[in-house]
Amino acid sequence: MKEKKRCLVSAIYVKVREGCDIGKVNSAIQGHTRKASAVRTKSMITDVSDSLSGVSKTVTWLIVTVWVLSFVILLIVFFMIANERKKEFALLRLLGTSRAILGSVVRKEAAVCSLAGGIVGIALAALVLFPFTRLIEKSLGLPYLTPEIPVILLTALLTLAGTVLAGSMASFWSAARLSRVDPGCVLRGN
Repeated sequence: MKEKKRCLVSAIYVKVREGCDIGKVNSAIQGHTRKASAVRTKSMITDVSDSLSGVSKTVTWLIVTVWVLSFVILLIVFFMIANERKKEFALLRLLGTSRAILGSVVRKEAAVCSLAGGIVGIALAALVLFPFTRLIEKSLGLPYLTPEIPVILLTALLTLAGTVLAGSMASFWSAARLSRVDPGCVLRGN
């Protein structure tokens, strides 16, 4: 015995004559149906647009917050690294290394570390995002369209540039602080 396939209807579009009150037609449909609801297309699109706008604003604030927190963490990390290496830098100063060269070394190290961290971060994001696009779409309940490859590459390059710039800027304070330290006091333990 063959099973009958059930036909399910997900939407019915109603075209209303010119001059008819759409609100009245909507109310009439609502009054005559029990398990369905009548929705005006324009308001439905506006509702979806408004909800996506709210999500976009939230994501923007989250991104800004993450960048600010990352910058503060980088400041702390580079300060701690410089503090641990005070004696090494004091010896370099005693051997004749200028303050400018010492600051340049610190900034270059920070740029290289930031570059490596940015590359690893982008690679991990790609490994998490691309294989799970369908799961992301399903959990959001919205269509998820992956941007085109040039857009993805541009975003990755801008992120990498921002990461290197943030790391370099965070190291400026440590480099400036190290250049003002008296090497004799550091080596004596003061």
